[in-house]
Amino acid sequence: MSSIQIAGEDLQFTPGKVPDVPVTGEVIARLAGAKDPKDYLVIQWLRDGQLETLRLDEKARPDDGDTDLRFIVFRSASTYLFEVDGQRLEWGAPRIRGDVLKKLIGVDPTQYGVWQESNQGEDKPVENDKFADLREEGLEVFFTAMQESTEGEVLMGHLPRRCRQYLTHKGFAFSEYAENGSAGVIIDPWKLPEGKYDHQDVSLLLLIPDGYPDSAPDMFYVHPWIKVQGCTNWPNACAASHQFQGRTWQRWSRHWSDWRPGIDGIQAWLVRVQHALKIA
Repeated sequence: MSSIQIAGEDLQFTPGKVPDVPVTGEVIARLAGAKDPKDYLVIQWLRDGQLETLRLDEKARPDDGDTDLRFIVFRSASTYLFEVDGQRLEWGAPRIRGDVLKKLIGVDPTQYGVWQESNQGEDKPVENDKFADLREEGLEVFFTAMQESTEGEVLMGHLPRRCRQYLTHKGFAFSEYAENGSAGVIIDPWKLPEGKYDHQDVSLLLLIPDGYPDSAPDMFYVHPWIKVQGCTNWPNACAASHQFQGRTWQRWSRHWSDWRPGIDGIQAWLVRVQHALKIA
């Protein structure tokens, strides 16, 4: 007998047991109360966060030895693709609630907000109890960010979609902030060149200029302040400070005149940061 969990589109899971028969889509649909499984859609929620549609005659995938498999059951015949924090998922309903989006990506619904990206105007926040429509033309894209800092400032998404996707794909832990008219992204931790500085890693702050990425970024900031090992002075052009999110950051005054609008983005920015730290 297999242990399972079944939920509807609200992701409220109920534990259950499957008799000693193969765990197929039809078996799960019937356990969820389906009289005619053909009217239902079963999606398996895997440990790595992926959602996989399960045909009625298809066996559920063993999930890394996890005997407590999770399934989401919809009274639907259609799936809808969407993307959240760079991860592409499929859903069995034409709309999805804000708190469900957060649960799917694994962030705390009480601490994080979620926004639906828009090609026209500002990105749209999706409250926990509100729904986003997945039926619009094209792929619907969402991103999450902390809703409040320790200072109570509202956090917003200022990075373009391709920059946010790059950071997510590379596995960076990052957060976006808005404070006193300035927008910034903090990457924490940021690894320093091995053996070069008096710290192994820092928090890296990138202030996002108006019009980015068409407008070029300028400078970067680290916390705590760092020195090259064996040196008593700060690196060249690194003695000024900047206040942001309750911390005093070390400003690295580095300027790039060859920024390519429409081409360069966060990838090029971080390469230049790495180079500046390497040659200091």
